[in-house]
Amino acid sequence: MASAFSQLLHDLRDPTDADLPPAAAQPPPQIALFCRSGHLELVKTIFHEIHETDDSISPGALSTAPGTILGRIGRTTALLSPVPDIGKTRTAKHALDLKLSLPSIDVAIVIGCCTAAPDAEDGRQIFPVDVLLADGVVEYDIGRLIPGGRFVRKDVGIIRPCERVWAVLDELREGGGGKELGDRIGIEGDRGVGIHVGTVASGDRTLDNNEEREALRTEVSAVGLDVGGLCLGVATVFRSCLVVLGVDGDADEGCGDCGRRRAVWTADGHKEKRWQPYAALSAACCVKALLAGVAGESQGLEKGACGGDRVSQSVAQGGPAFGEDEVWFRSWRLCVAVCLVGVLLCLYV
Repeated sequence: MASAFSQLLHDLRDPTDADLPPAAAQPPPQIALFCRSGHLELVKTIFHEIHETDDSISPGALSTAPGTILGRIGRTTALLSPVPDIGKTRTAKHALDLKLSLPSIDVAIVIGCCTAAPDAEDGRQIFPVDVLLADGVVEYDIGRLIPGGRFVRKDVGIIRPCERVWAVLDELREGGGGKELGDRIGIEGDRGVGIHVGTVASGDRTLDNNEEREALRTEVSAVGLDVGGLCLGVATVFRSCLVVLGVDGDADEGCGDCGRRRAVWTADGHKEKRWQPYAALSAACCVKALLAGVAGESQGLEKGACGGDRVSQSVAQGGPAFGEDEVWFRSWRLCVAVCLVGVLLCLYV
């Protein structure tokens, strides 16, 4: 599964630095991870080590991308840059500023969320928290409104990744690597996370109904929909771009075979926001499995070690919304602290 991705990383690395211990000083990062600023804390958890400072990155480069984090995933040094603004133009500017400030960046990886169709191109069902890797990004909101309020999309072509990234996608799609990767970020006894490869439609315009989404799927074979332009903005700047999206949104009544709820096209005003943290973390765990899995044996990346257990267990067990248990625990500690202060004041008075 990891052979194509291993070759991609090997092409990036300096051969003299390939066997350095993880704690050693690393060359300038050649991989940049992009996510929404709201998902920064989730995505940051996939790093094995976060570098506080690094002489290889100029202060000017970091000032153009506030909140940027430099760290290590497995033996790979990567830069995590949160995108603060929504919109394909602003995202493209953010990615371009980073690329100009850090010429060493050669590969971009987008980590985010998307709404997905119920079924992938190969006929497999898509469930919430499954992961979609884009073999093409298409801009869906270029066109014109005609009388009657109907939007006619202009065919602007599909942005395809370079051959190196395409080789990775081919292994995941045809070489059985997708199932191996999905099992790695799942937990024992769980079905694992479904890994799907297909076209993602990206743009700024809100699609108000399912008919528009189905029409888009018919026209360009889009399996995923990214409203906000994250994928399009980064893919426009970096040709070597791997788009990894977790499936969020609503779900139907369930699949008769496994009882799990399938993903469905849903109007943006009715999306279930509670799925988004799960979906973002699922996509992040997939990226961690790809990057760190190149040295999987040395990193001890057995099934569930990439962080997917937190996602899978919460969804499978019908647990609270992501982070809800931590919020409750913090509130409980605050109440105890207030009570203790009250007792001390009474004793003092």
